[in-house]
Amino acid sequence: MASMKRGLKKEGFFWLLFTGFLLFLGINKQLDLQTWLTLFGRHLAEDEGWYAQRRAVQAVFVGLVAILGASGLVFLWRWGRGDVRHYRLALCGGVFLACFIVIRAASFHYVDKMLSLQFSNVTLNCTLELGGIFCVAIAAARN
Repeated sequence: MASMKRGLKKEGFFWLLFTGFLLFLGINKQLDLQTWLTLFGRHLAEDEGWYAQRRAVQAVFVGLVAILGASGLVFLWRWGRGDVRHYRLALCGGVFLACFIVIRAASFHYVDKMLSLQFSNVTLNCTLELGGIFCVAIAAARN
């Protein structure tokens, strides 16, 4: 009985933290904080004198985010074998959403072009963003 209570407490704490993370993402979406990050990067590039090379820097940035995201997914999947295996899908959806938002903030022209591709009147941008949200929603419904 005590382990069951502890498990429920741990699960509640996980979902509370995860809700806070999703709330932050929702506030970010409404306030468009990633635009501030983009402008900060642009001003930094101009002030530091590497604005002409910004495409290469953006490509490296997107590559690093992709590597960190993939590494995070592998880590969370392995970590999720134990007590947190019920949270794997939610964690994967959260990592996916965070990486997607950070890459969008890089405002890489080719990434923007790719994300605006449409399939049956639905953009790739919408598909990817909703994919992460659906992962979280399915995990929440299952728990």
